[in-house]
Amino acid sequence: MAKFDMSRIPQDQLVAFYGLSFAAAAADGHVSKEEMVAILGTLDIEALDETHRKQVQGFVLSPPTLDSCIDQLVNACDELRYAVIVAVVETILADDIIEEEEKEFLASVCKRLRVTEEQKNAIINFVKEGRRVAREGLDNNAAEKAIKGALAGLSAVGVPIAAVYFSGTIIGLSAAGITGGLAALGLGFGMIPGIGVAVVLGTAVFLGTKWLLGDSKKIKEEKLRAAQERKAQLVIKNLQEAITHIIARIESLEADAMKSESNREAIEILTERLTSLKQVLRQREARAVAC
Repeated sequence: MAKFDMSRIPQDQLVAFYGLSFAAAAADGHVSKEEMVAILGTLDIEALDETHRKQVQGFVLSPPTLDSCIDQLVNACDELRYAVIVAVVETILADDIIEEEEKEFLASVCKRLRVTEEQKNAIINFVKEGRRVAREGLDNNAAEKAIKGALAGLSAVGVPIAAVYFSGTIIGLSAAGITGGLAALGLGFGMIPGIGVAVVLGTAVFLGTKWLLGDSKKIKEEKLRAAQERKAQLVIKNLQEAITHIIARIESLEADAMKSESNREAIEILTERLTSLKQVLRQREARAVAC
């Protein structure tokens, strides 16, 4: 099995990948707070150059369309093509409601990226199981069993396990639960660099192969805490940057002498989004201080 080398993914494909998450959130005509937070929770654009980073940041203000992103991904590596579906499913399930427009959006993305109905359903099951595990706070054994089954379901229909590399699905799952699930499939950290922590934390933070092969419990716990801290700070940073972009856009629209009806509508939408994100940011910052 080939390793998934994130550094070899073209930056325009990463922009399109993140763009489709924003497009999925807007598919029903309204980007909910839960959907926006789900995207910002897994957004990691530090490796992008300034031009591509600004493109992604611009999606906070104006989500792209499916057509403007999909062509960049048609010929992407298999892992990224399937990762797109994982990300889209995670986004549209973030508020626990899948609207008809979102179903149609997902079906269209699957068709364009050559993902079968069976594969789509396996990915949906994986995301739902991960959300259930995180929500119910299962113990290690139960978590391992649930995630092992969901991952086996992906493997059985030909979805590369590395497709969950970017996934935010099982944030909060213990390391023991996910490593057990991966190990049961013969997919330890050594085969897919960083995959375990990416699954646990929803971001590409690498702990390396020693996690399974010999580090002491204390060292493992220290590494996991450090990775969790990076994840928490990354989410806060994304929220802060999103808020800054929204405020700047609102100020620009308010300064427009024309004051058109479309401007007023845009200001109303952005103000609502700003209020929601400020609330989430306060909660995240308070949680970070408490920890």
